[in-house]
Amino acid sequence: MSRRVLLPLLLLAAKAPPTSYDVPGAIAAADAAKPSSGARGRFEITVATTGQVGGATFLNSSTDYRAPDDLSLRLSPNVVKALERRYGTPPLAYFRGKHVVVDGTVRRVMIVDEEYGRTIGFNRWQHMVRVLLPSQIVSVE
Repeated sequence: MSRRVLLPLLLLAAKAPPTSYDVPGAIAAADAAKPSSGARGRFEITVATTGQVGGATFLNSSTDYRAPDDLSLRLSPNVVKALERRYGTPPLAYFRGKHVVVDGTVRRVMIVDEEYGRTIGFNRWQHMVRVLLPSQIVSVE
């Protein structure tokens, strides 16, 4: 086997499995990480509430998405369409109450108040995993 083929195979084999986090662990990892890079891993939540803002769909680990102990999964529109085809119902309804496992990066995101497109104040921090590909959702129970 040539080195061009062997090196990628070795790198793939040497890749460690993702670190698995529950909600408190994910929040601690996001708080400890650099805001620009976040913490990569596998995140497990039971979806308490769902919501939609603009084109994004959110799956939240607590009944109040503003709570400091909430972890939110932000599904992009292409993921919503793919999951609706997969499960036959919109993700807003399908995932409520289900246990979900997602691979991705958790980040602590600053939420600001805006008025007429201008920032008028800092509101809070939110812990979020962006789901950009349907393959990031690896398990649903």
